[in-house]
Amino acid sequence: MDHLKYASNFALNGINIYASAGTFKKQNLVGHRFKVIKALQQFEIGNFIILPFGTQHDAEEPLGFLIQYKPTGEKLLYATDTYYIKYKFKELNYLLIECNYIKSIAKENMQNEIINKTRYKRLLESHMSLENLLEFLKANDLRHVSKILLCHLSNTNASSNIMKEQVYKQTKIETVIAESGLTLKLNQYPF
Repeated sequence: MDHLKYASNFALNGINIYASAGTFKKQNLVGHRFKVIKALQQFEIGNFIILPFGTQHDAEEPLGFLIQYKPTGEKLLYATDTYYIKYKFKELNYLLIECNYIKSIAKENMQNEIINKTRYKRLLESHMSLENLLEFLKANDLRHVSKILLCHLSNTNASSNIMKEQVYKQTKIETVIAESGLTLKLNQYPF
């Protein structure tokens, strides 16, 4: 519900909403503004080519997205609310990706009862740890990536400085933490 809270309001104001059938069904969202998309079935909106792909989360048919801007060919990978991405990608230019927690911090917080065991177990099975993100980055072609934006950091189980440093140390790619009010200009070409 945290991602769809205002979907009906947007639809009532003439904005199309794109999501999986499972997502719409779970939230009882129906109508001509709710456009069903499927994993690995590419579609276009304006100047964008979008390839949804399945992700791992405790939700109905969660998706991540590979988005290509047609005029320049630039590609953005967007994935959040997932603990693992089984796909490999080539020729990416930007990553907007979850880095929710650090395993050692989350475990210590559970042991110190800052978070309970149920929340700890859910965290491991629904959100991307720094460790899993580093493995994902290692497995993918990052030669053309100019920026990595880390999003969906936990308030209690993360350290933005450690996450940013570790991702940069491994990739040598500019790494930014998503924060309220952050504005980024994402373009590689001088136009």
